[in-house]
Amino acid sequence: MQTIPVVTSLQMCENHKGKTVEAFCSDHNQPCCATCVAIHHRKCDHVTTLEEAARGILKSKDLSELLQRLKDTSTINQTLIKDKRENIKALEDQKARIEKELQNARQRVIENFDKQHSTFMKNFHKNTTPR
Repeated sequence: MQTIPVVTSLQMCENHKGKTVEAFCSDHNQPCCATCVAIHHRKCDHVTTLEEAARGILKSKDLSELLQRLKDTSTINQTLIKDKRENIKALEDQKARIEKELQNARQRVIENFDKQHSTFMKNFHKNTTPR
C-alpha cells in the first residue's frame, strides 16, 4: 500500500515560504503550492487540486482496507484492554485473599504463642513456688 502524505488546509509549502499548498502531484506523491506546480510539476501528468485528490483517496480500495485494518486493530486492542483489566482485578482479589489468610495465620500463631507462654509461666510458678 502506498503512503500518502497528510495535507491539511492552509498547510504552508515547504519550498516556498508564505505560499499555501493548493494541489497534489500524484506522480511525485507530493503536496504543491502554485509556484511548485509551475516550476517543478509542469510536466507531470497527475497534478490535481487538493479536493480532487481527497475525493480519490476516499474512493480508493487502499483506504477501505486501511479503515478495516484499523477497525480490526481497534477491536483487538479493546479485547486486550478488557483482558488486562480482568487480570488486574483477579490479581487484586487474589492479593486480598492472601493478605486475609496471612492475617488469620499470624493471629493463630500469636494466640498459640500466648497460650504456650501462659502454660509455661503457670508450670514455672507451680514448680518454683515453695510448698
